[in-house]
Amino acid sequence: MTTPSTLPFLKPTEALLAALESLRPLKKVGPDPRADAILLLESKVLPELLADLGLPLFVGIQGGTNVGKSTIFNALAGRILSPAIVVASATKHPLVYLHERWRSRFLGGNLFPHLTSEELQDPNQLITNAARSDVLYFRFHNEARLEALALIDSPDFDGALLTSLDGAERIAAISDVTLFVTTAQKYRDRLLVSRLQRLLELKGEVVLVFNRVDEQIVLDTILDDLRQAVGPGAETLTAIQVSTSGARHPEEEMRASLESQILERLITLENKQLKRRVVTRTIRKSTELAEAAVSIYSAEAAFQRELKKLVETSARESKAAYSASFQLALPEETLAIRRMLRITEVGPYLSLDPHVERSSKTLSLVGTSIRRLNDTIRRVMVRLSRSDQGTLEATDSALRDYARARDLADTECVLRALEPLRVKLESFVRGRSEISALASELVRVHFTPQAAASFALLARSTHLETLKAATRTGAEILSETEQWIQKNTLRTRWVAVGAIATKVGLGAFLAWALPPGGGFFVFLQPLKWIYFSAGYLLGAYLIAGLIAWRLRGRKSFKLLREKAMETTLRRTILEPLERATDNLLMEKDLNRVTCAAKELTTLFAQVDNPVRW
Repeated sequence: MTTPSTLPFLKPTEALLAALESLRPLKKVGPDPRADAILLLESKVLPELLADLGLPLFVGIQGGTNVGKSTIFNALAGRILSPAIVVASATKHPLVYLHERWRSRFLGGNLFPHLTSEELQDPNQLITNAARSDVLYFRFHNEARLEALALIDSPDFDGALLTSLDGAERIAAISDVTLFVTTAQKYRDRLLVSRLQRLLELKGEVVLVFNRVDEQIVLDTILDDLRQAVGPGAETLTAIQVSTSGARHPEEEMRASLESQILERLITLENKQLKRRVVTRTIRKSTELAEAAVSIYSAEAAFQRELKKLVETSARESKAAYSASFQLALPEETLAIRRMLRITEVGPYLSLDPHVERSSKTLSLVGTSIRRLNDTIRRVMVRLSRSDQGTLEATDSALRDYARARDLADTECVLRALEPLRVKLESFVRGRSEISALASELVRVHFTPQAAASFALLARSTHLETLKAATRTGAEILSETEQWIQKNTLRTRWVAVGAIATKVGLGAFLAWALPPGGGFFVFLQPLKWIYFSAGYLLGAYLIAGLIAWRLRGRKSFKLLREKAMETTLRRTILEPLERATDNLLMEKDLNRVTCAAKELTTLFAQVDNPVRW
């Protein structure tokens, strides 16, 4: 039952833990203050606060491989509980040895929510199933003298398995006192020295146990050397010497030596006072780690904002560059315009019978001239209707071949627009990879040499896939035009009559309206025929413009192509970056961590003596 002595710290601690867990972990090598703070809060602070510091004194026995941790543990327990065999990293799971009175508290409750608590049935369970790191085994005794102690045999800090390190880190967080076991051969191991430094930084209650060290001068020498290697905080380290034993099971000999050096000192400790000191230090350390995490995440948030801004600006530039270079033809629109213009021409109605044309050279010359003039006018009008493919044949194979070549050319235009964007983003991210975990992860996953080499292939295949809708548009324009002509025979004739009448009428109007006048014989003047021809041509252009406007194929075609380019840009660059950075940082989450840490700090400042609470 939580009492008023710990109640003020409980809710702020829970709020800080929840805020830290809301942040997505960063994939980075090196210290992770967020993970360290979560480990201390969920493994040590909250269980102790919920129990009002009423838990036993946790004594973690830790160190490297083959230094004799399990032997020391068995000696302190007075029983052979943990397998002590000459195999590196033999102990894969932690074993807690404590009084029977704690059985229901540890096995029946939910003291450590992130761990599975089980009673040890067979010692071999400690050295098997190495893939699991969330199991905490228990053995119980009825020795009244050790009622307030919980001895913990820990996996190795330098084991070959990552799960062993995870288990050792959690035991380091749970422990009130750590017995750091080492030997004359391993005390300067760089990894173990770094772990000892970490223990002193996070916990502070550490006792060195030099196993298999017989001479005092050797102990003094290696202790001085180790303190120099550890650095700040090492001057307070207490050292215990355990001599070499030739017995097959040296636990009994060690028990007598460790009785006075360790057990009696642990038994006489005032548990609650020590726990107050340890938990107070742990809470302070957790708030410091939370503030360090906020600093790191804030820097990542700043990088993420800069990257987002660069992506948006560069994407606009790429789309603008593609739009500016858009010169692809839509031949289906040209063919549709030509088809519509053909029914508005007067030439077919002026065609002579082949027999009459052959019998009269003059008529043949006139007919040929009219047809050539017709073709010339049609080509000019087609050109002016914004198309450069006036000579393309309206066959299915010709259209397919041209569409395929057009799509490939368009794909190359898109690639030329996207490649500078990819290079710019890669350069920016690589420049930040040394100081940003997010940038380092992006380089590792998205900006590898393999990704750069395959980018062109990915962009081409993606864009060709997105062009299907744009390719169908041109075919639909031509198909709809042909269907309209075939289904609306009567309307087609009226369109032809109206178009011819418009052109002839406009020509006649200009010839009649423009000077000089001539009365009834006005059309016998050559200048009037020039006016008539100009009006007729103007009417033809007007009709061509109306037809082009009616079809409106090129604008739709260009919009669809630009949309296809945007889709390719999104699939190849924008979406992968969004997935990599999505939900990484939320300003409100950082504010939650900051507020919770400040609340705990303020709470400590308001208490006269935080150690006493």
